[in-house]
Formats: sequence, structure tokens, C-alpha cells
Amino acid sequence: MIEVIKLSKKYHDQYALQNVSVTMNSGEIVGLVGKNGAGKTTFLESIAGLIKPTDGEIKINGKKDYNYHVIGYLEDNPYFYDYLTVKEIIHYYYLMQNKKIKSEKSDQLLLDYGLLEKRDVMVKELSRGMKQKLAFLLAIVHNPKILLLDEPFTGLDPVNLKMMKNKLSQLKKKGITIVLSTHILSFASNICDRVLFLDKGKITYILEGSRLTEKALEEKFNEYVV
Repeated sequence: MIEVIKLSKKYHDQYALQNVSVTMNSGEIVGLVGKNGAGKTTFLESIAGLIKPTDGEIKINGKKDYNYHVIGYLEDNPYFYDYLTVKEIIHYYYLMQNKKIKSEKSDQLLLDYGLLEKRDVMVKELSRGMKQKLAFLLAIVHNPKILLLDEPFTGLDPVNLKMMKNKLSQLKKKGITIVLSTHILSFASNICDRVLFLDKGKITYILEGSRLTEKALEEKFNEYVV
């Protein structure tokens, strides 16, 4: 469970987040929608511990000083070591956590994500969609309890969008808290339990339950996102 309590982040004289409070439960998928610059990335990076809030606090499972290893984070434009192969970078990520992975297991992971035929290809040669799938895979290799995804569907074709939906549903069933930002309202309405509307660093509206339809998302977006 994630508790965000009166969270604010100020850059110079401008707020990226203003007094944001929300609780996100285990086994829940929460969507963030809003225009560019609304505060979505700042919100995710604050939870991930990548930036320090100006005010407020964040608790995970009731703890303010939480272990960041429980978090998996996929940034909007993920960076890779371009001259490693797809298979090598998986093994490298395991080594960063003082772990090892057998070749058979990394092959199985790549097969699960439709990347096995690219295992010996350098990352710099992958398409944007393939890089996005690889980044998602790397965000969950350590079995996080919290998964933060910043525009995770960029560059994915309809087949891979469906795969991503299935993967997120599986993670949700395992009790993982998933928070994602997206501009694809149809996907948000289909996969999220709740959607938070962010505008100028504030939560302006929350849509959930049976009211969470694509049509309602579009209507509320026009109403609550200036």
C-alpha cells in the first residue's frame, strides 16, 4: 500500500505537485492522466525516491523510511547500455542486485515477452516498442511489491498492448500495487481500478468503479484538465 500525504514538489518558484494526498492499495492498478507537465512524472519519481519532495511524506506499508528495493520503476524514456545484447543486459541487471540468473531462465523470460529471437541483438538496434518491452521486463525482474510505470505503452503495437494488459493483470492478482501514467484513455479505462486526473500539480478528480469508462474518461478529462 502507498500513502501519499500532502505531497508537494517545488522547482524554483513553481510547483510541480501541490498538496497531493491519496492512498493506493495492494492489488490495485491506479492510472494517472493529464497534460504534459501536469505532475505525473514528478509524482512517480517522488514515490520511487528519485527526487526529494519539498513538503509532505510518502509511506509504503505504513513505513516512511521504506526499502526502495520493493519498487520497480519504468521511466518514460528508459536508458540502456546500447552495446550490450538483450540477453547480456538481463544478466547485468541481476548482477547489479548481487544475484545470478541461469541462461535457461533468461531465455524463458525473453520468450515470455516475445524477445527471444532478439537475445543476441545489441540493445541499440531494437525498435522503440521492443525497448519498451525490455524496460518493463527489467522493472519487474526483482519481484517488486510496487510497480511504477511512466507512459509504459509508448511504441507498442496492438498485439503488444494486449500482452502488456495481460502482464499487468497477472501482477495485480499477485497483490502488486501498480501506478501508471498514460495518454491512452481507452487502455486506462480497460485496465485501471481508479484514474487520478492531474492538472497543474493537483488531483482535480478521481474516477473509479463502474463509472470508469472510456467515454467518462474523455468527458472528465475535458472538464477537469484545463
